[in-house]
Amino acid sequence: MMEKCKACRYTSAIHKETIEKELARLGKTPDILADDDTRKERLEACSECRHLDQTGTCMMCGCYVMLRGAIKKNKCPKKYW
Repeated sequence: MMEKCKACRYTSAIHKETIEKELARLGKTPDILADDDTRKERLEACSECRHLDQTGTCMMCGCYVMLRGAIKKNKCPKKYW
């Protein structure tokens, strides 16, 4: 029997809450998070990408775009940002 994707076990609301908690935790560490303008540009690019699924997951790398786009050192697997 194939195991169900861990991301699919939760609702989008839980994803958002979990991601926001993680961003708050990361925000306590200097130089981890990208600035607000960079985060906004990245999320806009992701929102138009065909690889973004309904739960906010990038189907190319499996990450949550809200979290991946917020971390300064991260890059898009398709090089869109």
